[in-house]
This record gives sequence, C-alpha cells and structure tokens, in this order.
Amino acid sequence: MADDLINEMLRSILGETAPKSVNFAEINRDIIPVEGQRQDRIFSSNKEYDLTGIEVSDEYLAVEKVLTSGIPAAMFVTGEAGTGKSTMIHYLMNKMEGVALVAPTAIAATNIGGVTLHSFFGLSPAHCEPDDDIVIPMAKRIVLEKMTCLIIDEISMVSPNLIDVIDKILRQARESHLPFGGVPVLFVGDLFQLPPVVSSQEESIFFSHRYHTRFFFSANVFENINIVPVRLRQVRRQSDATMTTALADIRIGHNLDVSLGLFNRECYLKRTGQPEQDNVHLVPTNSKANEINSRMLAKLPGETFIYHAKTEGIKDISKWRLNVPSRLELKVGAKVVFLKNNTPYWINGDTAVVVELAEDKILVKLDRTDNALLVQKNSWHQLRYSYNYQSRQLEKEIVASFEQYPLAPGWALTIHKSQGMTLTDYTIDFSTTPFDSGQVYVALSRAKTMESIRLTYPVKKSFVKVESAIIQFYQKLGLL
Repeated sequence: MADDLINEMLRSILGETAPKSVNFAEINRDIIPVEGQRQDRIFSSNKEYDLTGIEVSDEYLAVEKVLTSGIPAAMFVTGEAGTGKSTMIHYLMNKMEGVALVAPTAIAATNIGGVTLHSFFGLSPAHCEPDDDIVIPMAKRIVLEKMTCLIIDEISMVSPNLIDVIDKILRQARESHLPFGGVPVLFVGDLFQLPPVVSSQEESIFFSHRYHTRFFFSANVFENINIVPVRLRQVRRQSDATMTTALADIRIGHNLDVSLGLFNRECYLKRTGQPEQDNVHLVPTNSKANEINSRMLAKLPGETFIYHAKTEGIKDISKWRLNVPSRLELKVGAKVVFLKNNTPYWINGDTAVVVELAEDKILVKLDRTDNALLVQKNSWHQLRYSYNYQSRQLEKEIVASFEQYPLAPGWALTIHKSQGMTLTDYTIDFSTTPFDSGQVYVALSRAKTMESIRLTYPVKKSFVKVESAIIQFYQKLGLL
C-alpha cells in the first residue's frame, strides 16, 4: 500500500514522532456528518422574478410610468393583505434597472428578494437619530449615487425617524437638496397591518414629542414632497368571497360579530378536539412562543443539551429584551430559527433542523438551502435610552453584553415575524391576548383558505385593535 510505504519513509527519518497519512474524508464526516441530499430543485441567492401568469393591472402600469419618468416622485401603494403588493414589486423589479429594494426586517426582505433597510443604508439596529452626523463609505456612496429608484416594502413597520435618516443619507450621498436626493421612492404596505415596534417609554415620548405619530407618514421630509397614493383593490390570495369580506371587516374593526364569528366557527369550533399539530404556530408574544416551543421540544426523544449565555452587566437576566434565550435547550431533531444575520451562511429568520449536538457544538441543516452548518456563538449589546427634551434626541449607552448561540426553538413564531408570508397550514394561538394593532388581521390573513387555519382559542372582539390615526389617515387619502 502506498500509505504504508510513505509512513515507513517518514519513520526512517523522523522516528516515532513521524506523522501518519490520514483520510480527510473521514475527518470531514466526523466534523460535519450530514450532507445535503440530491433534490429536484435549484437554489439561487439571485432572486428571479417570474411573471408568468400574473395579471398586470392598470395600477402596476401607472406606478411604473411615474417611477421611470425621471421625475423625483414619491408614491404610496397600499391595499389589503393578498392584493398583490409583492407581485407588483416583482413586476417593477423585472421592468426597471438600478432599483434598490429594502424592507424593515430580514424575513420581510427575504420574502421579496431584497435586503434589510438597515443593512443597505449601513444603519445600526439600535435607534436611528436623524440629527446625528452620518459618514457614508465610498463604496456605499457609489451605490447610492447610481440607484434609479428606492422601493421600501412593509412600510407599516417603518418609523418616521428612519425615513428622515434615509432622506438625509440620500441627499448627502447624491449632493442634492431635493427630498431623498432626487431619487423616486415607492412606499409599499398596509398600515392596518403591524406598526413600528415601540419598546420603551422613552421611545414612546420620542415619537409623540418629536413626531406626530410613530408611523412613516409623520416623517419631517414630507413637509417638502407630496405623495401619490395608489390602492390595490383586487384580493388575489383568497378566492373565497366570504373569507375576503370577513378579513376586510377585521382589518378596519368593522362588523366584528359576523366576521369573527365566521373564523371562530370554521377554524375553532370545527377543529376542537384535534391533537396539537406539528406545524407553524403564530402567537402574539415571545413568551407564548417560548411556552409552545418548550412543549414541542419535550415531545422529542433523546438527550437534552443546555447552552447557557455568557453575560456582563446584566443584573436581571429576565429583563433581557432580545429574543435570544439565556438558557438554550435543544435536542437532535428540534426545529430552530436563527436570531441574527451571518451572511452568506444564514439570515435572521432562517429555519433549520438540529442534526448533531455536543457540549460545545451545534450542527443544523438549513431548510432554505439543505446544507449543514456549524453554528458559532454571537454577541449582543443591551442599550439604555434616555430622551433629551432640549436636543429632541434619544441618547443611548451600552449597559450590558450577551453571548449565546443565535438560535431558538422554531415551532412557534410571533405574528410580527409572519408579516408578508403566505402560509398553507398553521395554528394560531390567542390564549395570550394580542397586544398591538393589526395582529389579529395579520395572523388570519396569512392563509389562502379557511382550511389552512386552526385556532386553539376563539377570537374575541377585544383582540382586534385598530389605531384611530390610521383610520383618519386613510380617510383623508380617500382610501376608505
């Protein structure tokens, strides 16, 4: 054998300390024992916008004509869930060149083939202050100078300070005094869906004192530019007229006895007594998601591995406000969701299945790409904010750090993470009362049919929350 001859040669010179030939394939299998299986599918990180079979509406054509006219216009396209807002974006991306497509969350950006608003503009995930000085790297400046249009999807979740920061960056990068640096901007979304997250009293004061509301339309830049509102009216996701009418009523908080009665009858009463499903669970809060995930994990056989976070500066770990568990419990076979970006390997919101665990090792297989990945620990910082009435700014400081694997059990998702998705089989658990506007509507409207939804708890009228500012906004636009 050649290996024996080589080993003998090495021993004749180096003695007993001589290295021996090894099999890299065996070592590779020991490190990553699982590999992707051959499948009848193709993965590409370059989003392809297949327009086969779509109906190009007059609204699509009108928006395209304005955005490609060379006029620095701003447009707001809205409509109920399932009216083709994402399809319109795909149409525009297919027809236009040099378009930047962004969304406020990683999952929303992935759904449309874009990137997060924060990553594209180089913004911190912490609070963004419009009055702060901004340094734009040369590589980023070139991109901003060359872009021909900006599309922001899921605009309901974008706060006004972010719009003003984007305006400032584009003006600075393009050396223009025009709003958004003269770039045509398309805002897409339904403000009756999930609003911007306001996670502290200080932020609440900031949005009420510095701005009129927490919604994007309160941004200061709109003092200097008018908006063209366009409503998409044809619901494409649901074909059942009764379901479509009920969802439309729930969206604006109208006729709730009838509309909620339909869902409670079809999705709760007719499914009472069914065993718990191993499908996606949508819930209002992180704590409820943790409860369901713990229960589903307990059903799996095998050893439980526990991974404790390393923390500094945190007196009460229960008050840590990220979704990252301080005590991460996993088993082989567990569904998990990633909680932080590590491009190009995974993004925040990617789902996977655990295939191997050890004391200092977590190996998962990613659902999106079917490849096995070793997960490394990540670090987070906890910030403390205070609102300065004189400067009208939120001031921040780092008060704690947190190191943990960026994973959590993934059977249950918060409703906020589901916005923009279409789900074919899922459970909604409202045993924890929805706390924010739009949550009930978003949860119910992810489905194409009533048969796709299982309610574990009847939906009460008090669960449906609609902000009066949004009602008034749409009325003044003539969209209600």
